[in-house]
Amino acid sequence: MKKISSGKVREIYEVDNDKLLLVVSDRVSAFDYILPSPIPEKGKVLNQISKFWFDSLESVVPNHVISTDIKDFPEEFQTEEFARKKYVS
Repeated sequence: MKKISSGKVREIYEVDNDKLLLVVSDRVSAFDYILPSPIPEKGKVLNQISKFWFDSLESVVPNHVISTDIKDFPEEFQTEEFARKKYVS
């Protein structure tokens, strides 16, 4: 799968012509500086908070999320390491 962007705390992969896979890391950024020590489980927590709000507001505002279910992800990302750290949009 082609990585199209790697930012301070997220990586973006191209799944196909109309889908992206966003991976949230445990890295921490402050003032455009990546701190040396990641926060364990940070990516999972951020994705769970985002999922809550995307689901809660879906009837009010359309969003980009297709799935947060690991079974819907490309096979190479169906690992425990990536579970709950990403979503397809």
